[in-house]
Amino acid sequence: MNKKKPCKICGRWFWPNRRVGGRQRTCSLPECQAERHRRNCREWHRRNPNYDREGRLRGRLIRESCEGGIGVGGDPLRGIDEDAARDAVGLEVYVFIEEIARLLLGAVRDLVGRQPIETKGEIGRVGVMGPRDEIGGRGPSP
Repeated sequence: MNKKKPCKICGRWFWPNRRVGGRQRTCSLPECQAERHRRNCREWHRRNPNYDREGRLRGRLIRESCEGGIGVGGDPLRGIDEDAARDAVGLEVYVFIEEIARLLLGAVRDLVGRQPIETKGEIGRVGVMGPRDEIGGRGPSP
């Protein structure tokens, strides 16, 4: 059986929940639970300071007009806010990354254009089924 404990937030004595046992440090009052949650969040963010940094940076770099997607044949590089990107990484790094992205985009477009269209020969074969054996589900007729 658990013993009474003082709440770490309000100081009142409380009976800990049996399922939580010795780990419970605060009483069940909503104010104490909210304060416990606030303190835990503050401590977690202190231990993990850069957790949200990438998401915030991406949010600043993506232009509002391009949030719906690039579209067919669109330029994915237009989806980046150039001013915010230059401010984030500096002019030299931004220009270098932009040129690498343009080279990669050109290479991908060249490769996609070279792929042969193989669907013409497949059209006549769609829906045609050959004979099945016993394992395939259509066995010999009784």
